Amino acid sequence: MTPFFKDDTIDGRDPNAANVEGCGLPTSVYLAREKRLQYHHNFKAGAMNALIRVSANISNGNVILNVDCDMYSNNSKAIRDALCFLMDEGKGREVAYVQFPQNFQNLTKNELYSSFRIISEVEMHGSDGYEGPLYIGSGCFHRRDTLCGRNFIKGSKSDMKWVISRKREESGIHELEENSKSLASCTFEQDTEWGKEMGLKY
Repeated sequence: MTPFFKDDTIDGRDPNAANVEGCGLPTSVYLAREKRLQYHHNFKAGAMNALIRVSANISNGNVILNVDCDMYSNNSKAIRDALCFLMDEGKGREVAYVQFPQNFQNLTKNELYSSFRIISEVEMHGSDGYEGPLYIGSGCFHRRDTLCGRNFIKGSKSDMKWVISRKREESGIHELEENSKSLASCTFEQDTEWGKEMGLKY
């Protein structure tokens, strides 16, 4: 499968496109990473590592949001709440990610999601005494540099700067697409530290 991109929000011709209130529109990119039978794709962790690389080429934003394709957020303040933890001057550098529990509504009596409720309502609360619960795979804001293997000095302050790459404006969406395809290749991680020291571990 060849990776491809879809830009639903901005067509790539006008980098200054804005909504009716004059706010800049985000770039929406759809990526299908390359998969071949002879190479292990490492499931969700492999998809996340491809996302880290491709998004670095597009915007290199400091925070990555991971949401499953069948999920959405019904709280518009979730981004603000997550950033309050990540950018906190005192404790922000101790936070690698902020995740929100999966909640399901209008369930039947014999619903199939009981196990998810147990994880979010029981197990995660129990794990908090051990420095926080494990990453559950969706609804999570990750700090990019922790996923890329950076170590932080205790007591260092948050220096989160929103570095937006100008590659998109300089090269255009089609050239950016071509430059990003190799980052999602099934062979990209061979003989590298991806999945070991960088990104999500396999």
